[in-house]
Amino acid sequence: QELAKGLVGEWTRLKPGNRASTNILVLENATRLIVNSQVREALQREGAVDRQEVRLQILAPAGMTDEEKRFARFYRTEHIVRFSRDLPAVGLVRDTDYKVAGLSSAGGGRQMVRLKDGAGQERRWDPRTTRARSVAVFKAEERDLAVGDRIQWRLVNKELEVKNAERGTVLALEGNIATIRWDRGERVQQVDLSVHRTWDHGYSETVYSSQSKTYDRVYALAP
Repeated sequence: QELAKGLVGEWTRLKPGNRASTNILVLENATRLIVNSQVREALQREGAVDRQEVRLQILAPAGMTDEEKRFARFYRTEHIVRFSRDLPAVGLVRDTDYKVAGLSSAGGGRQMVRLKDGAGQERRWDPRTTRARSVAVFKAEERDLAVGDRIQWRLVNKELEVKNAERGTVLALEGNIATIRWDRGERVQQVDLSVHRTWDHGYSETVYSSQSKTYDRVYALAP
């Protein structure tokens, strides 16, 4: 908390134009949440981010490694699973959210994950039959969002034509519908955030997600 306070204090002394060309890097997601929260508070005091907020549900990465994704025992009932390709053998459809309903035995000591879709239909899935890179595991969390906020997309979305780690600014917000100006090409788009939930505040990011990006200056919080 104290390290983040010092960093945010330095960042807020920058002029708005310089802030836009400055990135804030952290080592892991817990620190990212702390820095994002402190930056938002500073911007709300300045009036750059509206104090009238809407609380929305997001899907935050569960933090599972590729190796953990391969074994049923690592899946929890708070997890939401999404696949990047269809699995017709077990009736699972790509880009659909499935809630983990629990585990079941398949004999021989083998465990299966019970996945439930939005209609309540349940399917059994053996994670060892699917490439880990095709599996995304999330946890549902809540975030406050307001006009002026910076957001970052956390997963490729072909429907919205948004890349992983892409950033944008909220220009307007009516209920769940956000008007976003993306940094890439300054494209303006309306997005229903009750449907498309793989976003988060975009003030800081991990070193991993910053790869291939170019900024004039960078602050790194590295205890």
